[in-house]
Amino acid sequence: MRDLLGRPRRGRKARKHRTWYEKGGGAARLARDKILLADYPTLEYITDEETRSLNLEGPFVYDSRSGIRDVVKVRVVFPFDYPNHEPRAYDSDSHFPHTLERHFYNDGHADGRCCLWLPPKSKWNSKDPESLRVFLDELAIFFERQLLFDATGKWPGDEHDHGDNGYLEWIKEVLANNDRLVEIFSPVLGGSVKVSRNDSCPCGAEGSKYKRCHLSKIEEIRRGVPLTILQRVFAAH
Repeated sequence: MRDLLGRPRRGRKARKHRTWYEKGGGAARLARDKILLADYPTLEYITDEETRSLNLEGPFVYDSRSGIRDVVKVRVVFPFDYPNHEPRAYDSDSHFPHTLERHFYNDGHADGRCCLWLPPKSKWNSKDPESLRVFLDELAIFFERQLLFDATGKWPGDEHDHGDNGYLEWIKEVLANNDRLVEIFSPVLGGSVKVSRNDSCPCGAEGSKYKRCHLSKIEEIRRGVPLTILQRVFAAH
């Protein structure tokens, strides 16, 4: 450490950054997660000695009935505040094209990061000790779908669009795919209109107060999508 004049400071040691598995209940969480890896014996923890960050690396192996074997190398990166936020998963050896239609992030910096789910539909639960298993199961399915995409040229299973369009699709789902409701509640969700719990519901249902009608749906959307994104989505639509 140096003072403003560039001289070394005495009597004060630089603080060593502690990552999630070195503080609080992190060590116990890591031990629990290692037990969950019994279902994925090809994966192992790798620690970056300089940053102390933790990765989970190794291959997923897929055997077909025809005898063809596919080996996909994956990397799972844990955030410094894990398990409060979910890990990030990567196709580490670029086994597949990293395109949006194959549900890889494609912003020029993602380097093969997998888009497992739209954020509001994430299956990650920070309080669930089994969450890593759920995450890895979803990742295994994700790469199996990549192999099916290779064979058919189409994404198998449900999917959402990317970016703001994906959020809008989900909002429509929550509002029963009713375009009229989306239009009515867009200023409420965007924050330009305030509705009291005891007001009549903006949907126009006769005799229905907001708190007993659509308030729970609006709160669900607000929990799933940050206000800045809601404002952007409805400004564009």
